[in-house]
Amino acid sequence: MRAEAKDPEFLLEVGVEEIPAWMIEGALAELKRRLEEGLREARLSGDPPVSLEMYGTPRRLIAYGPSLPARQASSVETIQGPPKRVAFDAQGKPTAAANAFAAKMGAKLDQLETVSTPKGEYLVFHKKDPGRPTADILAELIPQAVLAIPFPRTMYWEGKSGPRFIRPIHSLLALLGGRVVPCAIGSVRAGSATFGHRLLGKPQLPVRNFAGYRKALRDNSVLMDAQERRKRILDGVAALLESKKGLRLKPNEDLLNTLVYLTEFPTPLIGEFDPAFLALPEEVLITVMKGHQKYLSLERADGTLAPYFIAVMNRDADSTGVIRHGHERVLRARFTDARFFWEADAETRLEQRLEALRQVTFQSQLGSYYDKADRMRRVAAAFALRLRHADKLEAIQNAARLAKCDLTTDLVKEFTELQGVVGGLYARREGLPEEVAAAIYDHYKPANIERNQGFASLARRSLGFARRPHGYARWLLRHRPRAVRLQGPVRPAPRRERRHQDSGGSCASPSVAGPDRGRGLRLSEHQVRGAAPPVERRRCPERSRRIFGGTPPLLLAGRARLRL
Repeated sequence: MRAEAKDPEFLLEVGVEEIPAWMIEGALAELKRRLEEGLREARLSGDPPVSLEMYGTPRRLIAYGPSLPARQASSVETIQGPPKRVAFDAQGKPTAAANAFAAKMGAKLDQLETVSTPKGEYLVFHKKDPGRPTADILAELIPQAVLAIPFPRTMYWEGKSGPRFIRPIHSLLALLGGRVVPCAIGSVRAGSATFGHRLLGKPQLPVRNFAGYRKALRDNSVLMDAQERRKRILDGVAALLESKKGLRLKPNEDLLNTLVYLTEFPTPLIGEFDPAFLALPEEVLITVMKGHQKYLSLERADGTLAPYFIAVMNRDADSTGVIRHGHERVLRARFTDARFFWEADAETRLEQRLEALRQVTFQSQLGSYYDKADRMRRVAAAFALRLRHADKLEAIQNAARLAKCDLTTDLVKEFTELQGVVGGLYARREGLPEEVAAAIYDHYKPANIERNQGFASLARRSLGFARRPHGYARWLLRHRPRAVRLQGPVRPAPRRERRHQDSGGSCASPSVAGPDRGRGLRLSEHQVRGAAPPVERRRCPERSRRIFGGTPPLLLAGRARLRL
C-alpha cells in the first residue's frame, strides 16, 4: 500500500549585511505576520492555521514552516447569470443573454444550471478552481512580504528604481519540500545555499531541508536561535566567574538582548579596569560600559560595582588575549574622558549655569531652557500649594530651577543619556539638600508607563509632573493642523470659556462663538469644519486624578495662569 504523501516543509532565509540589533525582533515579527496573512488569504492555512517559526541573526532573517499544503484547496464558485425568463424565449430556446453568459464563463450551454432564488429563477455557473501550486503562490508572496517590512530608514543598492531594505540583500534561500521556490528580490534569485559565519564559516553551504540547514549553520559557527545564543552567553559568564569568587553579573536584560542580536556565535570574555576609576559615580561607569562599549557590569556580593566587565565577542575564543587587551585599552580611554569631564564640571556650580541655559533653545516658539525651567518652577509651586504643602515650596522651586542646568555640562554633552542623573549627582556634590538632589536626579522618571515605579517624595513628583506639559506643547506645535485663510474682515470672535465640572469630571470643549464665527479669522481646518483644534481638545485624565488627587494637572497649570 502506498504511503500518504507528507506536506512539504517551507524554509526561507534572507541574507543581508548586518542589521542593527534593535530592529531584528520587530522585523521578524512583521515578516511572520505578512507571510501568515498571505498564506491565509491564499487558502494555504487550514485548521489549525499555519504558524511559522522565526529565527534571526544580524546577517539573516529566517522563517520556517514545518508543513504547508502542496497546493491550494480546490473551490467551487457559483456565479449568477441572467434570469431564466430573459435567458430563454417562449419556445425554450436560449437567447443572446444566455449565449453571452456562457461565453463569458468559458462554458457550454448545457453546463449552465437553473436555480430558484427569492427573486425568481436564474441561470448559474459553478466555476471550479482546482487551486494553484503552493510554490507559485510563494514565488509571489516572498518578495512582497520581505520588501514590505517597515523600517525607520531603508537603502537601495541597485539604483533608485531597485528594491529598498534596511541593508543590502545578498542571498535568498527559499525551499519548499527541498525544491527551490522560483522567486527573486531585485537581481538576487532564490537558491538552495546559505553561508556560514563571516570569519569562522564557509561562504557556500548547500541546503536540502531544515534539519540539514540548522546543522550546516552550527558546524560553521552560526547559532540561528536567539535563545541558544542567550544561553551560550550566560553559561560562558558563569564559567568565567568561577575563578572570580564573590562576583556576580549585574542584571541588564536590555543590554543582554542587544548582545544576543549583535552576534551569531557569542563568546564572553572577562576584562579588568583600574580600581581608581571606581571613585567616579557608578551611574557614569555603567553608562560608559553599556552605552558606548556594550559591556556587562559585574558587582560584588554587597551590590557595589567591581573593577571588572564582561565583553561579548563574535568569535569562538581569544586564545592570545589580544581582544581582551584591546577592550581594556578602549575602556580605559573612555573612563579617563569621563573623569576629566566630572572634575572639569566641578569648577562651575549649578547655580552659576542658569544664565547659560538662555543660550540653549528648547523650542523656537517656547523659548530657551531657561524659560522652560522658570515655567517648571511655577507649575511645580502651584502643584505643591494645591496639595497644601507650603513647607516644601522652597525645595521644590530650587529643584525645578536647577533641573536643566546639567544640559550645559561637559559630562552630559558626552553622555546625553545621563541628563537629569548628572544634575542630581552634581547637586549632592555641592551639598544641596537631599530632597532637591533626588528630585533633580529623578525628574525624567518614569521613562514610560511600564517602568512607573512611583516617586518617593513630593518634590520628585512635582518636578516630574511640571516637566511633562512642555513636551506635549512642543509636540503639538510641531504637528499643529495647517491653517487656512478665510475671506472677510479681521474681527476676532469671542470664545466660550473652557470649564471643568468637578462633580462629573467632564470637560467642555472650546469653540468659536458669535455671529462672526468663521469670518476673517485665521482658523485651522478643524475649526473650519466646526470642531475645536486638537491642541485644545483634551479629556480630563482620570489616571492623573488617581495619582495626584483633586483637579487634573493640566487644569492646575491653567488655573495658575501659565503660558506653556
